[in-house]
Amino acid sequence: MPADSTALRYVQALNEGAILAEMNFILRALLGLSLLIAGNALATTFMPTPFPDKVEDAPSIVRGTAGNSVSDWGIGRDGVKRIYTYTELSPKEVIKQGPGEPIPTNTIKIRELGGTKDGMGMEVSGTAHFNRGEDVVVMLGDRTSDGAFEVRGMMMGKFNIERDSQGREVLSGP
Repeated sequence: MPADSTALRYVQALNEGAILAEMNFILRALLGLSLLIAGNALATTFMPTPFPDKVEDAPSIVRGTAGNSVSDWGIGRDGVKRIYTYTELSPKEVIKQGPGEPIPTNTIKIRELGGTKDGMGMEVSGTAHFNRGEDVVVMLGDRTSDGAFEVRGMMMGKFNIERDSQGREVLSGP
């Protein structure tokens, strides 16, 4: 009888182990699913805004040429320190001037959330990206505490100037 009870305990232990392994698998699957759902809930979503509404809502609109970009630490409107990419913009034309001090005519600083600094990186989907020499029109928000402007609506507030087949300048963007 002792041999049978040992075998029975061994089979019970195997069954308990299998049950625990199965429960562990189910819990991991549920955790993964919940993270997937939560991750999607925090994703960036852009709603199409008619162009006239964008123009009306933007405090300032500037056409200019993108210059150097550099990433650095900055303080957000909420007081939290984050990595931003700062791009110099040489204004060609101030299309709309917002309230407050005038937009400088030599160089303005635009900042977008994200970049790489001190071995740390942050990538933010939907931010406007600038290439040196690019001719752009940007919808700008109010100045930030560091004197920079943020692009209103992220990538939805940046338009490239391109030429159509007749050589006319046209806005190209999202």
